[in-house]
Amino acid sequence: MSQPVKLMLRPKRISLDVTLHEPAHPDDECPILQDAIATAKLEVCPYPFLAASPTYTAMTLPCKHTFHAMALVYHWARNGNVQCPVCRAGPGKGQSLSMNRLPREWKYSMAARIRRERKKDLAEEERANHQVAMQHSLMSNNNVVMIPAFELEIRIEAEWGVTPATWILKTKLVEHQSLIIFVVPTEELQRIPYPTNTRIRLVPYTSMHILQPSNWFIPGMAPGGNFNVTCHPTGFMHIHLAMREDVFATLVSDLVMSRLFGGGQGGFRLLMLDEN
Repeated sequence: MSQPVKLMLRPKRISLDVTLHEPAHPDDECPILQDAIATAKLEVCPYPFLAASPTYTAMTLPCKHTFHAMALVYHWARNGNVQCPVCRAGPGKGQSLSMNRLPREWKYSMAARIRRERKKDLAEEERANHQVAMQHSLMSNNNVVMIPAFELEIRIEAEWGVTPATWILKTKLVEHQSLIIFVVPTEELQRIPYPTNTRIRLVPYTSMHILQPSNWFIPGMAPGGNFNVTCHPTGFMHIHLAMREDVFATLVSDLVMSRLFGGGQGGFRLLMLDEN
């Protein structure tokens, strides 16, 4: 017993013809699950491909390789391709399943799970990038490992005619969940020479173009970009710059390379134990 099925693909809007059927033998094994197709259950999506045919658990591709139907569909949706996991036959690169054309009994729950897993993958990748950056920033001198700290300067630029035209703020690094935050200490805030009605913008003082300045703003308005500013009539209460861990990892990696091979990095630098 079998049933032909057309799986719709995107972005070219073509179809892939597969065969949904009962396993030919009770011990036929799915190459993905490494388990018998007839009895295997996919925990992330335990439904049959077709509710009306719950015993049709096998799916055979044009290349003649057979898989557990739900395991194959999940594998394709999770990895963004529609190639055979065994021989790599199938449509050209860039084609993926059209989730909208799958059976509605389970497509929404599968799509939601895949979105959660991809978000988790991104978070894990950012954490890994951060760890790599921290490892790269451990530099040795005469076999003595020196532990670095990080310093980023923020330049305030004032509107035309205001003196001084610029002012440099030092920051302290704070790690918060998946973000790296450079906070301006209270003593630095108290030294800012501009009244809170002055039109300014904030510029990360580094040659890295991935760090963008704020918009021009008057304190009390949202500065835009990755900056956060709060103030009261008599002065600034809080300024910080936030960045994702992957951006921070790129910044640190480039900085370490510049120290090894020469060059500067604006106001972003490593402070080593032997430095003031």
